[in-house]
Amino acid sequence: MALVTASYVFSGLGDYFGGWGCEQGKSCLLYARYDHCSTLRDIVDSAVDEFSMGYGSEELPEDLTDDDVRAAILECLSDAGRADYESGALSEFAAEYAACNDLKPGVDIEDQVDEDDLFMYEECPVCVFLIECEICEECGDLAEHVIDEICADCAAKHGYDV
Repeated sequence: MALVTASYVFSGLGDYFGGWGCEQGKSCLLYARYDHCSTLRDIVDSAVDEFSMGYGSEELPEDLTDDDVRAAILECLSDAGRADYESGALSEFAAEYAACNDLKPGVDIEDQVDEDDLFMYEECPVCVFLIECEICEECGDLAEHVIDEICADCAAKHGYDV
C-alpha cells in the first residue's frame, strides 16, 4: 500500500452528499468546487489548496505535503484523466454541469444568462476526494506499518525484530 492514497468519492451539488465517516488521524475529505469552465487541473489544484489551508486535515501528519496529496489524487485518476490534467482539458464534471444547465463551457456565465437568473448558479458543485494515510500510531509520522499500526523505528524501540 502507498503511504498516501486518494479515492474519488462524489461530484455534484453538496446538498446531496451526506459525508463519509473517516477514521480520525488517518484520512480526510477534500472538497474542490467547480463550474462549467473548470479543467481537471483546476479541480485537483483546488483540492490540494483545501489541504494546504488545513480543512479536514488537522489530524494528518505534519510531514504530509501538498505534493504527496497531489500525487495521490493523480494516481487515483485513469490514464485518460491524467492526460486531461496534463493538457488542461475541460473536466468531464464541468462538461456535465454545463450540459445539465444549458451553458456553453468556457464562456462566462454572465454572458449566458439574464442578470436576474445569476442567483441560480451561486452554489457550485463539488468534487470530493478521500485522502487516506498510513500513520504510525505511536510517533504519528507518515510511515509503513510493520507491526500492527506502528512503524519499524517504533517497533524496534519495543524490542520487536523487524
